Amino acid sequence: MVERHEKEGTTDSPEYKQMVGIFFEKHVCKSPWPKVMETSFVAMMQHPTVYHTIVHDYGNTEVMVVSGSNSHNHDSYSAHQRCDGRSAGSLREAFFQRIPHVKWVQFSQRHMPFLEKEEDQTRYSQVVTDFLTCA
Repeated sequence: MVERHEKEGTTDSPEYKQMVGIFFEKHVCKSPWPKVMETSFVAMMQHPTVYHTIVHDYGNTEVMVVSGSNSHNHDSYSAHQRCDGRSAGSLREAFFQRIPHVKWVQFSQRHMPFLEKEEDQTRYSQVVTDFLTCA
């Protein structure tokens, strides 16, 4: 149903919005959304060029880790969430296996742990800070 609406350009339909809302609550962020996320999504829908380019031109699942990624010689950080519908397990594993010097961190919440539980906000900030300062 979601794919049909995206192909037909009817993403403004109530049915589509309801299904996307269910998906987002399960995989992206808790409900009700924090104010900063609401503001961001309103802005994205007012100017959806980038979002629509990603969804319509590349698809939601068209991320590939190619063999050239092993030539990446910089420290890397890969964060994922246990119930994150935006990053499949095989994709996470490919990043971890094919990119040298990667630090892989799992959070307990959805796609945006920095907007959900206070302890995940704190942990997320600390993990990113540690990575950026090479702690």
